[in-house]
Amino acid sequence: MDNIRFEYLSESNLDKLRDCFNRCRKRRLPLKFFKEKYTTQWSGIPLLGVIARDKNVPIALGCTTLYKFKDLLCNYIVAQCGDLVVDERYRRQGIATQMMHILEEEAEKKDIDAIVIFPNSNAQNVYEKLPQWKKIGFFASVSIKVNTIPVLKLFNKIKLHSIYFKLLQQQNKTLTAIKNDEIVKNSKIGVSVDNDYLNYKKYGHYSLLTYNNKTIIWTFSDGLVVLFSEVMTENELKLEIQHLKAFCRKRGIHEISYYCYSGSNLFTLLSKEYEVVPTLPVYAYQINPKIDLSKIVFNGIDRNAFDL
Repeated sequence: MDNIRFEYLSESNLDKLRDCFNRCRKRRLPLKFFKEKYTTQWSGIPLLGVIARDKNVPIALGCTTLYKFKDLLCNYIVAQCGDLVVDERYRRQGIATQMMHILEEEAEKKDIDAIVIFPNSNAQNVYEKLPQWKKIGFFASVSIKVNTIPVLKLFNKIKLHSIYFKLLQQQNKTLTAIKNDEIVKNSKIGVSVDNDYLNYKKYGHYSLLTYNNKTIIWTFSDGLVVLFSEVMTENELKLEIQHLKAFCRKRGIHEISYYCYSGSNLFTLLSKEYEVVPTLPVYAYQINPKIDLSKIVFNGIDRNAFDL
């Protein structure tokens, strides 16, 4: 531990984040991916992140995406820790805890209102031991099978899914400005879903579809994964699922998955009809005492983002 040094991340040294992430995760993601993921153009706030090095070797990182949240009275900046990675050889030595303390201090200096994180089972114990971090909810998934020839599943297995994703995306390029009326009407705090937000989200292969004056944001994994939906009633949800099933049948997509936050209207609607399976808990470090964390509504989820 004596040789470990911590360094703040910025847009100028994201190559170190890339090197650390790829080595620890055994990936080959390009620098462009991380520049798009952690761009500060959308938020207008300097990057909030930290990297740990043992001598000159990067061995851990924690980096956040900054979101603009709003309610009827005020605007907020909330940092979501999108990547938290520790090299296997350095785990259980308190490095993740040290990085979170650094992020807390920097967030306070930058007048950020809160930090949120969606840890997997390997990382949950870190936040359970940090007294100022509170569990404020969880994400849940709903899986809906589609009767089709599972082309996407096959392409996943033979490592050609990225090509298929691109072909599917070519059919869904429409990006339209939308408003999250559910959040505004109910005085909840949520991400402003507009063209700026969608342009920022392009790094994650998100697509947007508008039909019947309703909007869906999805991405492709093993199936079609819905990350945002504007449906407000049971009938609207039923029509949306019918529409998605028709879309999937024609394209060999064998499953539709909804991922939603436990505090959202979508969670309430889905739980009436389908089995909702809890996935990741949501923990928060509150800095601004005026922000009501219980009313925060997340429009999407980055899965498998934590590796401790």
